[in-house]
Amino acid sequence: MKPTISPNELTELEIRVLQNLDYGFSTAILLKTLCDRVHVKEERKIRLAIESLRIKLWPILSGDTGYFICNSREERDAFYAYHRKELITRYHMVKRVLKACDAKLDRVVQIKMM
Repeated sequence: MKPTISPNELTELEIRVLQNLDYGFSTAILLKTLCDRVHVKEERKIRLAIESLRIKLWPILSGDTGYFICNSREERDAFYAYHRKELITRYHMVKRVLKACDAKLDRVVQIKMM
């Protein structure tokens, strides 16, 4: 069953993306395939449309197999677990980079003060 789409709330691209997504993990569609189906060459445009749809509370999930609309609590939990690991890894990387920047900037300030 396809979701009900209200054209007043969505862009033309968002509507085309939703028309090509279905419910459940087994219906996942790869980004490249989604681009081909909606006739958009730049994957970034599709990613931005999906981000916009998510902001508008469309439950679009993703993983290694592609994009699909959430159909169960299990799919939701798997999505959370998959992205939680990614976010934690990214958070720790950002902390390390900031620490390295601070150390370098502190050395530059010390050298300039001498």
